[in-house]
Amino acid sequence: GYGKEGKKTEKYLKLKYPYIKIGIADKKNNDDYLKKQRGYDLIIKTPGIPKEKVFRSYTTATNIFFSEAEKMKRDGNNIVTIGITGSKGKSTTSSLIHAILKEAGKNAELIGNIGRPMLEALSKPIKKDTVFVLEMSSYQLDDIKFSPDIAVILNLFPDHMPYHHGIENYYSSKKNIMKFQDERGVFIYNSKYKLLKKWAKEAMGKTIAYNEVPGFQKTEKYLHSRAAVLPSVATDRRDCGGTDDDIFSATNLIGGHNIENIKAAMTVAKLFSISDKIIEKALKEFKPLPHRLEFVGEFKGIKFYNDSISTTPESAIAAIEALNASSSRDGACPVSTNKHPISTILLGGEDRGYDFKNLEKTIKRRQIKNIVLFPDTGKRIFKSKKDRVGLNVLETGSMREAIKFAYKNCPPNSICLLSPASPSHNLWENFEERGEEFRKWVRKIHLNYNSPIRLRT
Repeated sequence: GYGKEGKKTEKYLKLKYPYIKIGIADKKNNDDYLKKQRGYDLIIKTPGIPKEKVFRSYTTATNIFFSEAEKMKRDGNNIVTIGITGSKGKSTTSSLIHAILKEAGKNAELIGNIGRPMLEALSKPIKKDTVFVLEMSSYQLDDIKFSPDIAVILNLFPDHMPYHHGIENYYSSKKNIMKFQDERGVFIYNSKYKLLKKWAKEAMGKTIAYNEVPGFQKTEKYLHSRAAVLPSVATDRRDCGGTDDDIFSATNLIGGHNIENIKAAMTVAKLFSISDKIIEKALKEFKPLPHRLEFVGEFKGIKFYNDSISTTPESAIAAIEALNASSSRDGACPVSTNKHPISTILLGGEDRGYDFKNLEKTIKRRQIKNIVLFPDTGKRIFKSKKDRVGLNVLETGSMREAIKFAYKNCPPNSICLLSPASPSHNLWENFEERGEEFRKWVRKIHLNYNSPIRLRT
């Protein structure tokens, strides 16, 4: 493949190995692009291409990165690699860890699935104390032969089934992030997931259940009690309590799932002896990433939230619960004070065979009355007439029509939420394009009204 990662891989190879012959095989150039493999000794596969399509000896940019990192360590370069994965929350947690490390004055680089290819970071001189923070997808982990020094797994639920051909293969790919660690490694995981607890028992190095970390000041004591690896104890002490409310007060992020993301980031930070004061400052300054419960704007008392990153039923449920739980809180993201603040939700997309029953139950329990259903999965959500009793349902493939429906049916002081619970690829190029179209029509359609609008700045 010759997308962003493929291009950066080519640039890196030309820089490091100017004497070798490099060929490009990409579907955009020829439908028979895979046949080009026959003319080369080694294939470098990009993450989006399933391994069964490669019939020659191959490696990946991820493996090249870790191989080079190991060489640098042997040469005395004191670099550290932190890998973060999970079915959801990878980008936010990786970005949080990076922000805290930077606030603490560390030479930190954020790379991987977040959008900056790993080999791009190696195409320039590396400082000896660099900390690489890597967001790692199941595609990147599928055929990896190395594990990062610190491995973080946030959660596990079914995703990317067509690529992995089943849940066991998907989970196996996630396990690779800690599978190759030795006794020096640290595995940070969420003990709410039985499979992650099982993997922790198999780990060669230290293990920490981050969701059990009490928060702020108490974190260091907790980690010491679990014999976690800490270079030293931070000297700055603050009485910040240690409850979820304390964490909420120090961040612009909303939702219980983000509390867990923050705790994972805090746990990593404490391995570097970063003080509570620095962590709190980084949290306060951290801005939510686009398309992740992003507050878009308000019109006629309707608040629009863009959670286009939601590609599974579980992530949509998390978004619904986050906005409901936050309805009585003050903060940077204004939410409704209603008991059931979400009045309209936009659902549906590419069909990967997910079960939507729990999502349907959550929608009814939270009394969300207006439902927009996009194809293809839309036809499987509230599919019977009985299921739709008491609901106002619009089936459409148009974001414009969806937003018009929301403006018409949302009562004042309520929320319209885009959290599709499905991938985007049947109607949009990716979740970013879907979220951007949501934003666009929220802004365009408001021009048909006379009242002023308050937009996200």
